[in-house]
Amino acid sequence: MNTTMKAALCTTLALAFTFAAHAADKPAGMVLIPRGEFQMGCALPGSKLNEQPVVKAKVDAFWMDAHDVTNAEFRKFVEATGYKTTAERPVDWEEFKKQLEPGTPKPADEMLQPGSMAFQPTEGPVDLKEMSGWWTWTIGANWQHPAGPKSNIAGLDEHPVVQVSWDDAVAYAKWAGKRLPTEAEWEFAARGGLEGKRFAWGDEFKPGGKFMANTWTGEFPYKNTKEDGYERTSPVKTFPPNGYGLYDMGGNVWNWVSDWYRVDTHARMKMEPSCCQNPQGPKTSYSPAHPHQSERVTKGGSFLCHVNYCESYRPAARRGTPPDTGMSHIGFRCALSAAEKSAAPGGPENKTKISGPQKAAPAKSNAIKFSLQLAGKMPQRSEPRSGSPMNSRGFARNERTPGSPDPITSQPRRGCPIVPIVPWSDRATPPGLKPLRGGDRGLKPPAIHGEPFRGSGTSSALTDGGAAKIANLRGIAAKSSYRSSVISDQSSVISTQES
Repeated sequence: MNTTMKAALCTTLALAFTFAAHAADKPAGMVLIPRGEFQMGCALPGSKLNEQPVVKAKVDAFWMDAHDVTNAEFRKFVEATGYKTTAERPVDWEEFKKQLEPGTPKPADEMLQPGSMAFQPTEGPVDLKEMSGWWTWTIGANWQHPAGPKSNIAGLDEHPVVQVSWDDAVAYAKWAGKRLPTEAEWEFAARGGLEGKRFAWGDEFKPGGKFMANTWTGEFPYKNTKEDGYERTSPVKTFPPNGYGLYDMGGNVWNWVSDWYRVDTHARMKMEPSCCQNPQGPKTSYSPAHPHQSERVTKGGSFLCHVNYCESYRPAARRGTPPDTGMSHIGFRCALSAAEKSAAPGGPENKTKISGPQKAAPAKSNAIKFSLQLAGKMPQRSEPRSGSPMNSRGFARNERTPGSPDPITSQPRRGCPIVPIVPWSDRATPPGLKPLRGGDRGLKPPAIHGEPFRGSGTSSALTDGGAAKIANLRGIAAKSSYRSSVISDQSSVISTQES
């Protein structure tokens, strides 16, 4: 028996022992993901700079929900606790104004009513840089009415819950005795044991002509041919699971994870090798496009993803979304460390008590704030909020050890050096990252899935923020668009999302 065969046998036996050891106390509805090491990120054609450079990461064994949390499951949580989601709470102006410039006038009362961001297909081809064409601030949109007050979830019990903010996902996870997965855990699990593959199931989008995920078919955002059988969300377990038995790790709905979002997370990880044993993500959030806004990572893409607009149903794809923002295509699933199996769900004694209806908070503040700014009805903050990874001069704080090289400038840090905020396309390429391609450099983008790229082609088509990124608030910012969040690197090949 040669060395390769011996190594493969050892790996198989190790996995078998791991699964056998946990089989007796398997949490209901969860899958054990074995301990492992993987290449986190992607450097294949069409990947984004916020996925680069590829870094080696290790994760311990953990449990993950086999599928996204469904409407039926979320309903049990709400009925047991009386919880009100972010989208169901009016904005508390007294709290909200603390985040704004002194003297900012109070918006019209209708702007402060409960609501969320809802997707509406356009009537025909539109400029893909103008996301306000298909995203609308909709009063009355929430998890029970995902497209607005006239919609409902009757007959959709097995569909993933949407219109839930990061805060809502965390509240559910605590009640269930679980937690949100880290970005590294999510990506490792999504790969299903495959290494370096483009998708969770391999390199071919439709192997043997078979759809493997719920994505947009046709012409985005106006014509969905439903070739995969669905126009919007699909029931969980509709499409084949990956190698670990997890469903919808690409497409259907985006998944919240626990990490703060930074555009340079991978570059920072590369500079700090010790970071990559069970990485927990950065300590702060930062995106040059949204310097005053905190964002959490979402993964997996959704039913709105289309190769000619975004290809975010890849395990490496990532974006940032404000934690107080829910949308028509964002859901979540939970995780549980293998060592925490005693806290697994299964009875009331294992569930964290959540008190009744939550206090009205400055919900949807990012969406309202930026929409008003775009409409010219609210000044931009001249100073960052408390806790922002920015200093008073509008430069990014550097959290690394003084003297170590900066991932952007490659210059040694002295004390707390700063990095000027400039469009990523105007920066020198960070160490280990590939130069930009496509529209940002005037080069012809590569073909993806055998089709020529027909996206927006310019850096202004970025899509990486949450609800904050689309304006078009009713009566306030109609048809006003907001350049969402990644950086000028994202749309050079495929703009990152709204999908």
